[in-house]
Amino acid sequence: MRFTVDDINKKVFGKKIRGYSEIEVDEFLDKLSLDISLRDKEKDEMAAKVAELEKEVERLAKLEPALREMLNTAQMSIDESIASANRKADEIIADASKRAQDELSGINAERERLLADACAERDRLSAESEAIARENEASIAAAKTQCDAMLQAANEERESIIAGANTEVASARAERDAVHADIAKAREDLRAQVSKLMGML
Repeated sequence: MRFTVDDINKKVFGKKIRGYSEIEVDEFLDKLSLDISLRDKEKDEMAAKVAELEKEVERLAKLEPALREMLNTAQMSIDESIASANRKADEIIADASKRAQDELSGINAERERLLADACAERDRLSAESEAIARENEASIAAAKTQCDAMLQAANEERESIIAGANTEVASARAERDAVHADIAKAREDLRAQVSKLMGML
């Protein structure tokens, strides 16, 4: 039989001569009643906490599919972002390389044209100088100097454009690396958040 606080408070003992001290018995029963009352209160509080924890466990269990779905969606998004970044970087590099190649081809063609023109001009001047006389040697030397200057200018322009194209390619690669770093960081942050949530389950 389980005794309650009311059972103790309502209990009445018969009186007999030379029996126990009524005051001591009452004091003991009061202490016992208080102790049982505190234990019942603690029991009720623990039961309430257990019920609350059970509800929380049930709630988290219901959230688990959603969390897993969120993780899968996030992973798919990250994979797509990586693929998109790679495609973009490849397109940038391919475009820069194509433009550099086109410019280089144009420079080479222009260089060949200038060279042909300069050589033709040199040959023409040489022919004219031979026909006129040796006194035109100064004009021939000037023509040769001009031809060399034109060739040097064409080569310098070609090197400048090539350097610019290389800079564009390096910039495109740096942008791709920066995008990869941002995606990696986002992935680590997301994994940390998901791990934290999963640790609460």
